[in-house]
Amino acid sequence: MSEPSLPTPSIRRRPLYRQVADDLRAILETRQPGDLLGTEAAFTRRYGVSVSTVRAAFAELEREGLIERRQGGGTFVSPRPVQRRHVAVVMELDVAGRSLSPFYPRFLQELRLALGRVGLRSRPYLGYMQGGMLPGETSTCDDLMDDLALDRIVGMAAVGVAREFLESEFWRKMNLPAVSYDLLRANGINRNTEHFVRSALAHFKERGRRRIAVIGWENPVDGRNPMTKALEKLAPEYGVTLIHRWIDLSADASEQGMGWERFREIWNASTERPDGLMVIDDMLFADCQKAICELRIDVPEALDVVLRTSDAMAFHAPFPLLVWELQTASLAALYATALKALLNGEEPPAIDELPCTVKIVNGAEADADPFIPREIASQPFLSLL
Repeated sequence: MSEPSLPTPSIRRRPLYRQVADDLRAILETRQPGDLLGTEAAFTRRYGVSVSTVRAAFAELEREGLIERRQGGGTFVSPRPVQRRHVAVVMELDVAGRSLSPFYPRFLQELRLALGRVGLRSRPYLGYMQGGMLPGETSTCDDLMDDLALDRIVGMAAVGVAREFLESEFWRKMNLPAVSYDLLRANGINRNTEHFVRSALAHFKERGRRRIAVIGWENPVDGRNPMTKALEKLAPEYGVTLIHRWIDLSADASEQGMGWERFREIWNASTERPDGLMVIDDMLFADCQKAICELRIDVPEALDVVLRTSDAMAFHAPFPLLVWELQTASLAALYATALKALLNGEEPPAIDELPCTVKIVNGAEADADPFIPREIASQPFLSLL
């Protein structure tokens, strides 16, 4: 058999073996199932690359189900190309980012395990979006865009993915089911955030706290503002009057020392000071804790502190605080169950409660809290199999 006539690979910022694989895909479109594709040596000479590069390209095509390599027989066009083989677990936030909460990589892995338990194969796709970056309508993960174009993906579980991408014209044309934090949203309010705010305000009410400060970050661009909406909705119900100079939702944890700076500004702004503090970003908490200790604030006598975090975050505090802790494995099970239903053409089950625990933590020990409101202590938090 003569050597195949292959197009010269285009010059792109992609690994060399992927350039070879791209050109081979174009060749495969002109061949019939069962056709002999050619030898590794032939492609090595044609492309002027090493044998290992050609083998890596063949391995990728074989994983996609496009070719079959038979020992001693050569490489053939697969008679049954396999497509749409897996769920994309997409994480746009940079996993190496300094300010990234441990929740995200932990949840990513729990989600893959949960998908496996409901019979769905998955593959992780990692982007490079830094904290504070404006989201866009395309993914920062080239592999995801490639596999979507090649029709290898059956659905998506999104972690830290911009709403703009999920609502983009590109994604709508994909017509694939997806689950994301919108799973936890109803009537414009994020269920995760509302659940936390309700727990915090109930704790403050039981403790007689009415002057509440809030430190965290929410994206001012996308218009969702879940914390702002939840506070405005629930504060009157718990007898709290919102004092806007004490609510700082522009504290970006990607800037070192941000929590320390913002808390000190709130505390020293006037003689009237808050008696309750909500920290809604676990990566800001260490800075806020440092400021509280430096200012010698008596916790919990002068100030009660409530933190939103997850069971992926390990921390120590020299004073007691109420911790609202999201359970990552149980939340992943919710995502997996919802996506499985969508892939079966069914309506996902409704989510009435979030998988979380509410507890008082003092240092490394978690004790029963005499001040946890009865409505929280008796709340039937979600338990999943």
